[in-house]
Amino acid sequence: MLSEAPLVEEALPSSEFYPVSIDWMRRTLSFVRIKRDTYNTAAFLVPRHVDMGKKLFTFNMDDLLLYARRNPWPKVRTHYVLISAFCCSTLLARYIDQLGIALVLKEPGIIAQLGMMKHAHSDLTADLEDSEWMEVVTLSLSLMSRVFPTQSSVIVKPSDIGNLLAEELLMHDVRSRVLILSVPIRTFVLSVLKSPGRRDWTRARARYWQKNVVPTLGLKHVDLRRLNDARKSAYIWLVTNCLWLSARQDRNAGRVLIMNGDLISSNPSFALRTLMDFFNIDVDNDDIKRAVESDASSHHSKRPAEKYSAERRSLDLSEWERSYGEEASEAIEWASALASSIGLQIGDGPVVGLSKPNAI
Repeated sequence: MLSEAPLVEEALPSSEFYPVSIDWMRRTLSFVRIKRDTYNTAAFLVPRHVDMGKKLFTFNMDDLLLYARRNPWPKVRTHYVLISAFCCSTLLARYIDQLGIALVLKEPGIIAQLGMMKHAHSDLTADLEDSEWMEVVTLSLSLMSRVFPTQSSVIVKPSDIGNLLAEELLMHDVRSRVLILSVPIRTFVLSVLKSPGRRDWTRARARYWQKNVVPTLGLKHVDLRRLNDARKSAYIWLVTNCLWLSARQDRNAGRVLIMNGDLISSNPSFALRTLMDFFNIDVDNDDIKRAVESDASSHHSKRPAEKYSAERRSLDLSEWERSYGEEASEAIEWASALASSIGLQIGDGPVVGLSKPNAI
């Protein structure tokens, strides 16, 4: 029986103890204790989106690293879904939850935090040596590989900040595979322009990318102050694609699949069948049909009380096109020139250039 304040050896191997934050200044890692149902019902596994209780269990990082080195626990095969944002990834996660064959981690904050730490240029990580960094990454990703009984694999869907760790995710475990889930740039731009909330998100994300990441991508000369929301959204789409380039190299052939997020809405059965086969997860077509037709999967991904469907999404896209199509076209023309300046090409697909046979 677990104690009220768990010991390291109780918390580390158990998926009930979910890591939520790293404090490198204090060299601590904090957990909450959540039930299996919370994993299944939460749209995002971060405290601000779901009730994770009021107790925070904090451990010294060095104690955790020492225990993990001396007492490795069983780790199941873990796969990752890297996203562009606004690409039906929440709907995909809901479908996989309905299958019940894998533990789905939806936008775990610790992966985003690791990505931020990797690219931070501040006192927070100034004393973080490469060897220590890799130990922290290894421990954190190992914590993503714990399951409940009857589950034999984990599928992790980080937020778009998780794209900063694309290379580390593939290096951590040779068994892991990565789905890159994105939408064409036009769909992305229109999806931003239709919503004041998404416009706000886009402005903030563009500032973050420019400050912390862009200087290494050849896009430092872009002046965000001169960009409207359409261009900023196109800029974010391009930056995200740049972050995927290392994962898309030939050395990762067979381990990375590119999928158009529109497929999740328009043909979910085919998308799920393709993804499960790619991840080598056994699932019957009847179970896929049940998941796709379930009531939980027929509602809006961000607003569960609202009914949503592929037909509704198509109508929405047509409406966005009528309202913002001209603005989107101008932004895409600008982004295409920007992409060309760094040797990339924007087409009609969900990713830039470098089209490979493993893209659908």
